[in-house]
Amino acid sequence: MTINVVTLVQLFLLLVSLGMAAMATMAWQRRKRASSAWMAFLLLVAGGMYAFGYSQELGQTTLAGTIFWRHVEYLGIPWLPALWLLMVRQHNRMSGWTWLYVSISAVVFAAEMTNDWLGLYASQMHLVPRPPFWRMVEHREPLAWINLLFLYIALLYGDWVYLSRFRKASRIYRKQSLYVVISSLLPLVGYLAYLVGWSPWGIDLAPFAMCLTAILAYLAVVRLEFFDMVPLSHSQVFANMRDAVLVTDLQFRLVDMNPAALRLLPSLSKDDVGKDITQCLGQAPALRPIFDEPARLHQVEMAVDSEPQTFEVRLLPLGSGEQQGWAVLWANVTAQLQLVHDLRQSAETDELTGVANRRALVAAMVREQARSRRSGDGYSLILIDLDHFKQVNDQLGHGVGDRVLKAAARVINCCLRQEDLLSRYGGDEFAILLPGTGQSGAYEVAERICEKVASTAVEAEGEKIPMSVSIGTSFFDPARGMDSGQLIREADKALYRAKAAGKNRVASAEAALSSSAHRLHT
Repeated sequence: MTINVVTLVQLFLLLVSLGMAAMATMAWQRRKRASSAWMAFLLLVAGGMYAFGYSQELGQTTLAGTIFWRHVEYLGIPWLPALWLLMVRQHNRMSGWTWLYVSISAVVFAAEMTNDWLGLYASQMHLVPRPPFWRMVEHREPLAWINLLFLYIALLYGDWVYLSRFRKASRIYRKQSLYVVISSLLPLVGYLAYLVGWSPWGIDLAPFAMCLTAILAYLAVVRLEFFDMVPLSHSQVFANMRDAVLVTDLQFRLVDMNPAALRLLPSLSKDDVGKDITQCLGQAPALRPIFDEPARLHQVEMAVDSEPQTFEVRLLPLGSGEQQGWAVLWANVTAQLQLVHDLRQSAETDELTGVANRRALVAAMVREQARSRRSGDGYSLILIDLDHFKQVNDQLGHGVGDRVLKAAARVINCCLRQEDLLSRYGGDEFAILLPGTGQSGAYEVAERICEKVASTAVEAEGEKIPMSVSIGTSFFDPARGMDSGQLIREADKALYRAKAAGKNRVASAEAALSSSAHRLHT
């Protein structure tokens, strides 16, 4: 039994359509993993319909039969460019213009399906013998040329998208890109040969080229996991992350790293791949324990370019189901920590004088009170009020008043220990917290401040403005069961007594009024 050429060609195209159907099934199975798999499924179905319809068209000997199978082909052909564009853009995380692609394909589809009545797609159709085939000759209307132009622009644009990102992509993405680009170019070349009259017997070679398209699609989808992972996204995210990312196997051997890791961790190099990560990061000897507690966020101190830096390190297990390794996220948080410190400092610092503010004093008193009750040791509080400050503001202006406040803060600070806390309590009042200081010690500090301030003058508008302060002291005795509010009230009462007695004095809350007010300067 002899099989003629027509039958062999039809069988071949039927196999091509079956191959496209098989690939469509594989894409369907991966539709939940990637949205672009949906478009690939429809694209392969459309291509399979094209190949199947053309296999039957080649066996026709009547115009009516040829037109019928042409309609079958065009169930898929008009949708190929739109589906290709949608798949490419979704796979590469691009969006927009969907309505335009679908609209063009829908118009072409409607024109071809109604061509028997409206003649908007092709006209003057008739069969001519091209032994062993009968081929249909037609006059293409504008919509047919629009469809052809759209097809070539869409496929070439998709290829450009993949190739434009080829150089910066990972190796696996490059392979995927090559397979996809070649699989799309082969039908284009075949159809171009048909258009210029280079194809044997004048038949369309695009469906035949789809044989290789199906093979390449199989390699991209199954072997290179085209939809199971998106190397482009991996490439873009991994390469452009600000934080360092290191990938290790279960034995903590370095597998991969991003450019940020090379910048943030100068001890690393690409030659370290395959080495134990703790050897690669010898600057951080505390790294090994990090792998013993992967659920915890770790903080590591190390030097980068001779500057101390702080890193937050967290580990994420890698692998679907069974763990295959670790992703080590290595974030430089030095700037963030400094910002937090600066913000806290700003929130607890008086903007004018540069000393602590009332908020910082209250917080420090809470801490000191708790410590005092645990240890049994007391502490002291000093309240200071600038004498005649309102007159300075009223007569010389607030600018001069500000200078007086700043000068007073500098003088007072010079009389204190490092552990003492000076704060601007409000207006022209200052407060000092003296940890571990008793009544007599606080009184001595207050007298020293009173003397020092009285010997200082502020120059303004060619004049020297004298300064003096009135001071009240109080002592926190944990045995008395007092609180910080009571401590402040007692210091405030002592301050009031000092001002009532003539100012420029120190008064103690613990001494009798007759013995607690002292005139230091006349």
